[in-house]
Amino acid sequence: MKHHQYPPIKDKSSLVREPQSVQFHKTRYVFFPQMMNQGVQARIEKQLQQAIDQRQIQVFLQPRVRLENGCICAAEALARWKWPDGSWCLPAYFLPALEQTGLIPQLDFYMLEQVAELQQNWRQQNITVLPVSVNFSAATLLQPDFAEKLEHIRLAYGVLAGQIEIEVTEHCFMEQQQALVPILQQMRQKEFPVCLDDFGVGSSSLAMLMQLPVDYVKLDKSFLEQDITDRKIYDYIGQIIKLLHAAEARIVVEGVETAEQARLLQMLQVEQGQGWYWERPLHWQMFLQQYMLDKTEKRCYSM
Repeated sequence: MKHHQYPPIKDKSSLVREPQSVQFHKTRYVFFPQMMNQGVQARIEKQLQQAIDQRQIQVFLQPRVRLENGCICAAEALARWKWPDGSWCLPAYFLPALEQTGLIPQLDFYMLEQVAELQQNWRQQNITVLPVSVNFSAATLLQPDFAEKLEHIRLAYGVLAGQIEIEVTEHCFMEQQQALVPILQQMRQKEFPVCLDDFGVGSSSLAMLMQLPVDYVKLDKSFLEQDITDRKIYDYIGQIIKLLHAAEARIVVEGVETAEQARLLQMLQVEQGQGWYWERPLHWQMFLQQYMLDKTEKRCYSM
């Protein structure tokens, strides 16, 4: 299987008025401003609510690859908002609006249900189900009826143990550590693996990580923005990985873009990688066609 190389999407934080767009691989991506006046925010809130109600927000999947053999072992679900003209809005540019308007829990449960429905369809078609991680905000996890809603979706779609992972960012966890620990413990007891995302961005300590109820730790892509071929940086990352393994966490490294990065991470005994070196996020239908139908070998890359 071929590896993919794509140019990065540059930061558009300077767009501060109305939503704007850029051309990228023949797809027009819409970006929302980080700063919004009241009128723009109200309009976006209405659009976002309609997007959820009308299923304009769709699931994209990015594969996670087992580094020891190059095979896809899981995927991360990512939200993309499709506008009527075919433009795709990236989550980094509409999630802030969802947080400001209080709609983020609605999106989280919407994405969870979409993933559960996808997995149910795969089982009905006798397709081997990949585990999929779904991102959750603290606002969603701390809802009093979170566990009840999760159980309802599990039963409605026949979600099996380990097939949906609960992904929470390090920043989210650090802000609500005491409140989130028992919730995440409960999720693991219900056989929903827990993944700590963006590790290394915040101020959490490795000692604290020993006490966290997590199954996977995702090292933030910022680790790979350094020159991993530099011996000091390589050794530094290696020490972090050893300590994470001591905490009995499996490791996923995000932002892998080159064969050299993948090779070095494999040497460091990192279990999984994720990044554009293997594949960009794909609409779930394209992901299904490209990786899950007919041939098992479609799921493996040469390493």
